[in-house]
Amino acid sequence: MARIARSLTRIGRMLLPAALLPSAVFAQGAVIRVAEVRSTLGIPTCSAARTSFDGVRETALAAQGLKPSSAQVLLQHLEDSLSALVRTRPDDVDLQFDLAVVLGARTDVEDGRDKLRTAQDLVEQLHRVLALDPSHPGAQYLLGRLNAAVMRMSSVSRFVATRFLGGSALSGVSWEEARRLLESAAEGDPCLVDAEYELARLYVDRGEPARAIEPLERMLQLRATDPHRRAVMDKGLALLESIGRR
Repeated sequence: MARIARSLTRIGRMLLPAALLPSAVFAQGAVIRVAEVRSTLGIPTCSAARTSFDGVRETALAAQGLKPSSAQVLLQHLEDSLSALVRTRPDDVDLQFDLAVVLGARTDVEDGRDKLRTAQDLVEQLHRVLALDPSHPGAQYLLGRLNAAVMRMSSVSRFVATRFLGGSALSGVSWEEARRLLESAAEGDPCLVDAEYELARLYVDRGEPARAIEPLERMLQLRATDPHRRAVMDKGLALLESIGRR
């Protein structure tokens, strides 16, 4: 347990607003390459200080490849360890965001009421992060994505979830808030491909496919430096191609 705590503490020190790269050393190498591309194109470069988070996310992503019961055990263990650290360092925005990442991963492996309860916990945790750092791109992205996901539910499902199943923390979501958060996240961290992709999806969902082209093109100008980023960029390319066929 002590070793896990030390490892998580190290991750917490490394974690800064989310550019999704696999490690501190590799990330800094990737940043140089991305910066070279963006400098040539006149696009804002990615900050090296924002590229060393991935230890917690990699564990969270790995959990999604397990059986739901095994994933839940792994994520619960990680959540418990992070929660203990957060209690000792409540003003550490990096640790607070680590915990939000784990809660976000839990929403991907849970169902029904458990999923809804965790989503509420995630909203509250993301607000804690934003209270410490109002312009945190990673937190803005996760909260914006959650807003959009709830708005994609049918009106009946959304009403039942927020009024009768205890999802009160989700009752204030809107397309407008999703858009504001995702636009701010994409602007705040040019390397956050997830935010660019989700912003493009939102534009398409809202009947503005032409506006989706710009964030997708920005995203596709970056390098696919890890499997997660590569998968997101593949989805972005497919979305761009579908817009071109309209």
